[in-house]
Amino acid sequence: GGGEMERARAALSLSAAMAGEDIELLRTTLEAAAAGDVEPAKVSLAEARLIELEELAEAAERAKREAEEREAKRVAALAALREAVEGNAAAELDAAIGAAEEAAVPSHELWMARQARERIALEQAKREAARGAASDALQQALARAEVERVPDLIE
Repeated sequence: GGGEMERARAALSLSAAMAGEDIELLRTTLEAAAAGDVEPAKVSLAEARLIELEELAEAAERAKREAEEREAKRVAALAALREAVEGNAAAELDAAIGAAEEAAVPSHELWMARQARERIALEQAKREAARGAASDALQQALARAEVERVPDLIE
């Protein structure tokens, strides 16, 4: 009779919905199938498919969120890196380079930051060498008791 026809139609709609990936469509045809006496085995299969689709959607959403977070981190690390290069301070550069490496900042930007860091290290080494030389000269002047030269060397 008519009930038979309804059941067949509901079962067919359910099969079609199960083959697709439309969660809302599957949910509504599942409700109709459960109300329309479609065989329980088929309804259970459809319920399992619905759960599977929902989990896939959640995983996709999570992956999208994680990608957005990674991108935000990369943008922030890049900005910090450029700022550290401008600021020309060793400690900030070291921290920014570390963060940028973790955040997969473009290698060109990292290379420039490392160059800046090496430049600072070189300048520091030169300053220390100059300071060392001045200190040696002062020691020697004191040792030779060239008292008149001491004030020049202290300045």
